[in-house]
Amino acid sequence: MGPYEILGVTPSATDEEISKAYRKLARKYHPDINPDNDYAARKMADINNAYDQIKKMRSGQTYDNFTGGYSYQSQGSYQSENSQIRFVQDMIRIGQYIEALQLLSNIRNHDAEWHYLYGVCLANLGRYDSARNYINRAIQLDPYNSQYREFMSQLNNDQYQGSAQVGFFGRFIFTLLKWVFYFYLFQLFINFLLSGIGRR
Repeated sequence: MGPYEILGVTPSATDEEISKAYRKLARKYHPDINPDNDYAARKMADINNAYDQIKKMRSGQTYDNFTGGYSYQSQGSYQSENSQIRFVQDMIRIGQYIEALQLLSNIRNHDAEWHYLYGVCLANLGRYDSARNYINRAIQLDPYNSQYREFMSQLNNDQYQGSAQVGFFGRFIFTLLKWVFYFYLFQLFINFLLSGIGRR
C-alpha cells in the first residue's frame, strides 16, 4: 500500500485533510490507548511512516533510488521547514514529544516558534528548567506573542509541574494495577485447574 492509501486519503487531498486523517488514525492506534498491542504498534509505525513520506514528497524532497532515501531540493528548503514545523505540532498534539524533539533538531532555522515548540516538548518531558530557557528565548525573539508568555506563566506555576507529574504517575499506577489484575486472573485460572484435577 502507498502512503496515501495507508492514511485513507487520495493524492489530491489537501494538507489539512491529510493532517486530519493522520490525527484520526493516530488517536485510534496510539500506544497509550492500545498498551501491549503489537498490531496497533505496527499500524502506528505504518501511519507515521506514511505521513512522513507524504510530507517529504510535498515539501520538495525527492526519493533517491540509489541511496534509498530522501534528499531535499534546494528550492524547497523554506517550504520543507514549514512542513516539518506542522509535523512537529502534530506530534506534540498526540503526545509524541521525543519524536518531536528529534524532528526539531533537524530544522536549521531556530526562530521563536522553534524555541517555543522545543520548550513545550521539554516541559512535557519534565525538564522544566531547560524548558524555561527555550521559552524565554522564544519570548525574546517574539516579545508580543501572547501564546509564549501564557505558556511561560503556566510553566512557572507549580500546578503545571504537579499535573505533569500526576499524569506520569497516573499512567504508571494504571499499568501496575493492570498487571496485578492479570496476575490475579492467572491465579484464579490455576486454582480452577488444580481444583478440577483434585476432584478426579
